[in-house]
Amino acid sequence: MSTLQELFQRSAVWRIGDRPPPRTDGLATGFTSLDRELPDGGWPRGALTELLCDHTGIGELALMLPALARLTGEGETVAWVAPPHMPYAPRLTADGVEPQRLLLVQPEKPAVALWAAERILRDGACAMAVLWLGAQVDYAALRRLQLAAAHGNCAGFVYRPRAAARTASPAALRLELNPVQGRLAVNLLKRRGFATSRMLCLETASNRWADLLTQPQVGMPEKVPQDASQKGAWVPRAESAGLEKPALGPVRPPVTVPSSIKVPLVERRYPLPER
Repeated sequence: MSTLQELFQRSAVWRIGDRPPPRTDGLATGFTSLDRELPDGGWPRGALTELLCDHTGIGELALMLPALARLTGEGETVAWVAPPHMPYAPRLTADGVEPQRLLLVQPEKPAVALWAAERILRDGACAMAVLWLGAQVDYAALRRLQLAAAHGNCAGFVYRPRAAARTASPAALRLELNPVQGRLAVNLLKRRGFATSRMLCLETASNRWADLLTQPQVGMPEKVPQDASQKGAWVPRAESAGLEKPALGPVRPPVTVPSSIKVPLVERRYPLPER
């Protein structure tokens, strides 16, 4: 066997177009259409996944909620490193996530965030680690995260701006996220064994809750006025844009958490390693 053939036999090397054998050891995303498109049948374990988006609140976190709920419900720990906003514990509880199983890390510098994420991924104590990064991240740093996730068999996720799609990445899976007509458009930029990208349109939990806010309230007109251009006229968002409103599935009502109940979030700060 030649040296090149021996190289292709390694599991860490794969060629575009050579689809890997079907696997079911992935972490289910909670979206059947997305699971069918992923080589592992879900989020890859022991690998890095990049989620590219420019704005928060478009459903980028709701995309992770089913996996978060499953892992925390099974007693697993999930780490969040450098999130842009403080997690809202009652909202997470309403979606089935156990906030007590979240490890919140708030580093002071981006270099500390990379170091802390690498330590968490390599340690293997967390089943999932989610990291928020900027566009200025070199390939070597991402490569260390990928190797650390493989060593600790941890599902690693990195949120980065969409501009990062123009640069190379060692991540096993890369998804570009965009809001489209009240849903979340997921463009599969990179996945093992597939030569072309694929666009999916998903309805996440945040999309369903946001749609409830667009429903007519008591005392508001149910139809668009004839002169919709009149100043102050109320026009429903979907109908005014000429879009067909997506069919909604069953929506679970929000869970009311009494103010006397304090839902803790574990927080740990990682100092810079001594050199």
